Amino acid sequence: MKKKHLPLFLLLCLTLGGCASSPVQSASSSVSTESAFSTAESASSSLSSETSESSSESTAETISISEESSLTSWSESISESSSQSSTAADGTYHFYCINDFHGCIVEQYSDKGYEPGIAKLFGYLKEQKNKDPEHTIILSAGDMYQGSVESNSNFGSLVTEAMNDAGFDAMAIGNHEFDYGQQYIPQFAELADFPILGGNVMKYDNGPTDELWNPDVLAPSTILERGGNKIGIVGMIGAGQTSSITSEFVKDITFPEPSKLALAEAEKLRKEGCSLVIYVLHDTYRNCVDYAADKAYFDGVFTGHTHSLEKKFVNGVPFLQSYSNGTALSHFVITLKDGASTCTTYENISASKYWDEDESIAAIRDSYILDPDFVAHTSAYCGHINGTLQKKTGVPALGAEAIYHAYQKDVECAMTNEGRSTLSGDVYYRDIYKAMPFTNAIVIAKVRGADIIHEMEYNPCYAPGIDTFDPEGWYIIAIIDYLLFHQNTSKKYDYFTSLNEGEGGEVISRSQHYPFDIVSEYIRVNLEGYVNAADYN
Repeated sequence: MKKKHLPLFLLLCLTLGGCASSPVQSASSSVSTESAFSTAESASSSLSSETSESSSESTAETISISEESSLTSWSESISESSSQSSTAADGTYHFYCINDFHGCIVEQYSDKGYEPGIAKLFGYLKEQKNKDPEHTIILSAGDMYQGSVESNSNFGSLVTEAMNDAGFDAMAIGNHEFDYGQQYIPQFAELADFPILGGNVMKYDNGPTDELWNPDVLAPSTILERGGNKIGIVGMIGAGQTSSITSEFVKDITFPEPSKLALAEAEKLRKEGCSLVIYVLHDTYRNCVDYAADKAYFDGVFTGHTHSLEKKFVNGVPFLQSYSNGTALSHFVITLKDGASTCTTYENISASKYWDEDESIAAIRDSYILDPDFVAHTSAYCGHINGTLQKKTGVPALGAEAIYHAYQKDVECAMTNEGRSTLSGDVYYRDIYKAMPFTNAIVIAKVRGADIIHEMEYNPCYAPGIDTFDPEGWYIIAIIDYLLFHQNTSKKYDYFTSLNEGEGGEVISRSQHYPFDIVSEYIRVNLEGYVNAADYN
């Protein structure tokens, strides 16, 4: 390991204080542009890959998978071959990728489905690689760290160390890698034994530039030499995803449309002798299929960001994304023979409770999360939820109410954005944290009523005593920094436009209190440990 992680007590003060393989059914089939994904084995299971977009962030709809069911994988026999390479050695390569892991360290069931935890999921990948390390490549399509107290408390070090142990070969940067502040990106790269790729993370200096932000930290690509071949990996992030990051963390960064950069990088890798080139993009296939479905450039594409199921085969190129939180992973197989490449299998593999925990990865996990101070803090009981607080309605409604009561002497209303998971039954600090995992500080500001009215289309606003907001009126609001300071790709405030220069808005004060702490205390103290979900959904 390249760097010893910070003492857990210090990290808690910084972050928390605020104040056997999966069962696979295979079948041969003719290939269409969109291959069918079979239903889960259990008739009671329901899967949804529909993606909704709010003003806060694009997230996937809830999926429900019963304990005994699993996503069914299909293997396709494919006849198309890619560009020729006279120097390629014959061989069959297995490529695995996970996307949007979001720090799901512990094994559990959630509204996302079965989350196997890091020791089982990474252990499965490690096992596959150990079978044939010369022909097995493990990749990530980004958003690995942000999302749980187990990961955030150490700023992603736990996840990175486990990725090192499992043998990851490369990772594309995701928008949530910036959530701790861009100063942590070099720390991720220093600790990682694999390259972190971001070929379209560019400097912004009074406008977009064509200069890479930090090429020593985020390279556009990497070359692996395996099985007698050079294998190129190109990594990019989706265009404009700075708008999915707290704006203050990306003031000098922009993410331009990656198509030309990705194709140029692939062409460069081919000229450098790469027999295979794989594209890893933190974005949906819909935003790359028009240019990436060309085997002269890419032999396969892994995607992410939308937490959805993507399983496409276009012009001989597989495109795969597998939900989020480790509930599934992506896998395709490419065979090189006589200088030509052929994709012979592409599939989404559901996580299985029957996978074994890897001992060394479990030891890394336990060195962080079994610390007595950490256990005491995260296992603190908050209260009981009667019913289910839905992540898009009930969680932010309770959050806005809690924030208002924390600052009621100074404000007229309060607002936060949607949650990341539901809450029900007995809840502990770690559960509140997972539902509201972002370190978004509370800001008090004077804003125009029209801005509040617009944002109320997407996020609940708690405003006792105000029946209707006057669009031309001015109000004092307590709100998370992500929403208040949200900017478009031109660095203009687009949620609360009254903050733009000359519009009259004003930032009054800032705190370093976070929603997960405020809500935990509100349930425990103000609500005396009892929440009726029907009052908020």
